[in-house]
Amino acid sequence: MATNSKSYDDKLNAIVANFNRKVARLEKLGYNNLPSRVSAAGLRRELKTGYTDKREVNAFLRDLQRFNKKAATTVVNVDGREYTQYDVDIFKRKLRRERARVDREIESAQSMATKYPMQHDVYTANLQAKRAALSGSWIDLINSRIADNLEKQYAQKETYDNYLNTLFVDAYQIGFEDDKIEYVKSRLLSLKPRQFMRALEDDPNIQYIFDYYHALTRTSYNGVDDGRAYEAFQELYENIDAIVDKYR
Repeated sequence: MATNSKSYDDKLNAIVANFNRKVARLEKLGYNNLPSRVSAAGLRRELKTGYTDKREVNAFLRDLQRFNKKAATTVVNVDGREYTQYDVDIFKRKLRRERARVDREIESAQSMATKYPMQHDVYTANLQAKRAALSGSWIDLINSRIADNLEKQYAQKETYDNYLNTLFVDAYQIGFEDDKIEYVKSRLLSLKPRQFMRALEDDPNIQYIFDYYHALTRTSYNGVDDGRAYEAFQELYENIDAIVDKYR
C-alpha cells in the first residue's frame, strides 16, 4: 500500500485518533505518566519528506494500537525507577527491532567487503559497536542512554556520517565545490544505509568515487585521474535528486 494513498492516510488517522481518545479518557480519570498525544499530520509529514520510512511508522502505529488502560496504569519498578507496563513493552519491542535492523545492515554490508574493503571496515566497525551497545537484557538497558536513543529512533533518519566522510575525502582533494559536496552529502543522508548500498552497487559515479578514494589511500597520488574524478562528482551532483528518489 502506497504511503501517500487515501486508504493509508485514513488508516493512520483512525489509529492515531483512537490512541489520542484513550489517552484523553485516562487523563480525565486522573492517571499520570501517560504517553503524549500523537499528531497524525506530523507522521504524514515525516513520511512525505523522507524523515522516517513506512516500516518505522507502521511499527509505531502498531505500538499505538496496543495501548490500553491496564498496560498504561500498571507500574513496573526497574532498579528504583518506575515505568508503566506500556513503556516497558514499547521499549522491548523497539529494542528487538533495532537489534534486527543493525543485524540486517551488518549482513548487507558484506557485499562491499571485496570491492571497497576500507569503507566496509569503517562502516561495519561502527555497526558492530552499535550492536554491542544493544546487547544485554532489557532490564540493564532501559535505564541507560539506549532507552533515550530508541525513544527517538522512529522519527530520525539513519545517519552514517563516518561512512560518508570517507566518500568525500577525495572530493575535497580535487577541489570540488564545497556547496555541491554538502548538497550531495545531505541528499545521500536521506537514504537508509541499505538504500545507499543499493545505489552504490548500481550507480557508476558513486562507484567511481569509491574507486578513486581507494586509489588515493592505497597507491601514489600521481597515479590517480583527478579529471575523471571531478567529472564523476559533477555528474553525481547533477543527478543526485533522481538517484535518491529511485532508491528511497
